[in-house]
Amino acid sequence: MSINALAQQANIVEVETAPKVDPRTGESIPQKKWLHNYYIPGIWHARAGITETQNAIKMMRSQFSQAGTILIEDKANGSAIIEQLGKTIPGITAFNPSGDSKTSRAWSIQPVHDRGGLFLPAAAWAIAQIEALGKTEISLEEWWELYPPPHKDTAEHAPLADWAKGIVDEFTVFPNGANDDQVDSIDQGVIWCEMFPPPPPRGIKPSGIQLY
Repeated sequence: MSINALAQQANIVEVETAPKVDPRTGESIPQKKWLHNYYIPGIWHARAGITETQNAIKMMRSQFSQAGTILIEDKANGSAIIEQLGKTIPGITAFNPSGDSKTSRAWSIQPVHDRGGLFLPAAAWAIAQIEALGKTEISLEEWWELYPPPHKDTAEHAPLADWAKGIVDEFTVFPNGANDDQVDSIDQGVIWCEMFPPPPPRGIKPSGIQLY
């Protein structure tokens, strides 16, 4: 069972396809839309029954009180948790994710990966080095080019918060790894946010590492 907190950072970009035409001049006007990046500030991951999962949801809600929506997969134990917590906690939202499998759901958000749109928090010791480069974010590959690690077999030497390293390792071997709950939890959150994007957020984005 994985419970993650997912925050969005909106970037406005120009889209070249299907431009509008200015009726006064006949000139094409590039259209703009919001593309969201996703920052994962925390996750809870454990084997758990209904009661422990409910307690974890309450804990995560307390830790990330600004979250307006709490997605719960409406299957198996999730249905009972939705019914019980929905009576007392605002924002509980039942969700039946698209796709017949975790693999198909992962493929459905591949465009987010392709644009480098998933971020994990940088380790405290790495933030100053990232900022010294004049950046607030950096990809793992770019970091490793600057600071070659002893190995890249796992995220052991990645400049990430310790809890985030397991997420990278799980994504790296998906769908052939022994564990995939964190991957699917994040995928489902991104799918929902892409379907129902909120207004562009305001505020400073914390230093982050691109997941890919």
